[in-house]
Amino acid sequence: MKNGKLKVAILIDTWFPVIGGGQTHVHYLAKYLKKYCDVEILTSNQKGLIPKEFYPAYKIKKLGPAVSTNHPFRRIMFLIFSFLYLLSHDHDLIHAQAFISGFPAKLASLVKHKPVIYTVHGTGLVNSLIYKGIGGIGKKYLEKILLLKMKYDAQISVSRDFLRLQNNNKVIYIPNGKTQLKTIKFKKIPNTVLYIGRIHPQKGINILLKAVVDAQITVQDLNLTIVGSGELNNLKNTLNKLELNKYVKIRNPIYGKELLKIIKQHSIFVLPSFYEGQPITLLEAMEAKTPIVASNVGDIPFLLKNNNSGLLIKPNDWKGISNAIIKLLTSKKLSQKLTKNAYHIYLKHDNWQNVAYKTYQLYSNLR
Repeated sequence: MKNGKLKVAILIDTWFPVIGGGQTHVHYLAKYLKKYCDVEILTSNQKGLIPKEFYPAYKIKKLGPAVSTNHPFRRIMFLIFSFLYLLSHDHDLIHAQAFISGFPAKLASLVKHKPVIYTVHGTGLVNSLIYKGIGGIGKKYLEKILLLKMKYDAQISVSRDFLRLQNNNKVIYIPNGKTQLKTIKFKKIPNTVLYIGRIHPQKGINILLKAVVDAQITVQDLNLTIVGSGELNNLKNTLNKLELNKYVKIRNPIYGKELLKIIKQHSIFVLPSFYEGQPITLLEAMEAKTPIVASNVGDIPFLLKNNNSGLLIKPNDWKGISNAIIKLLTSKKLSQKLTKNAYHIYLKHDNWQNVAYKTYQLYSNLR
């Protein structure tokens, strides 16, 4: 306890410049927890710049030697250095963010007799499509241990679908927050589809590309914008094979009002993931009043109702995505209905200040 405030260590193995839902969640959580707690983020020492929109307004400790995000031993070094740091420093509570942060956090909590919380940001355990090969089997086994078998003092999930899994912990649902970025209106560019997120097989981008090819039979001038970073070489190879280069624009990650602007400008937002937690980009599309086509995975079917506030498709269904895109581009009435209803849901959703307060209340109950 410092100055009457809880001293909290938040562990996350991957940090900026990598940007995903977990990093965004921890950034805003730490930012607003400062009112109640003395927060310190522990992460690996990745090379690269932090975007100015996510410049830390909190303490952050990068552990171990500086290495690239893709360094083969980065996560192993994080496991070791984070455990040693927790042993040599005093914290009132340890809060691990999925995935592997659970190991050093749990071990340190046992040694130092401090409460430990574990937050889940989504898992493929609800949908086994992603677990392929030896690597996939190993990942599935580790996820089962960390998410379902290992005992924590409290466990949080940002997604309500996780609550359905058999678990050794009592799981509390605390959502991702909304950022509430207000911008002027932008006129939509006709026949444009937008994807925002990591360029990774989990996100189903190849499924989206097949859907675009199919939808172009009906909407010949259909264009796609992909905003994100990751496995760019694989993406470019797929674009070449499908002869989509002239119809697909790839942009580096953007943030804040500029991100909301580009969402507003596009006709449709598509999220074709194989699994998700509670996608922050989905909340941003709801705020921007852009019609949504998304896989019915994670918390998405809890947030949106099919044919009422979005069009929900089974994962891996490129034909379903194609049909949904055509349906929205040819029915202004349907698009307006979906965006109106989705925006009303968005208005009722928790902001990050409420998320931080709910998390602090959980901390307080463990003191």
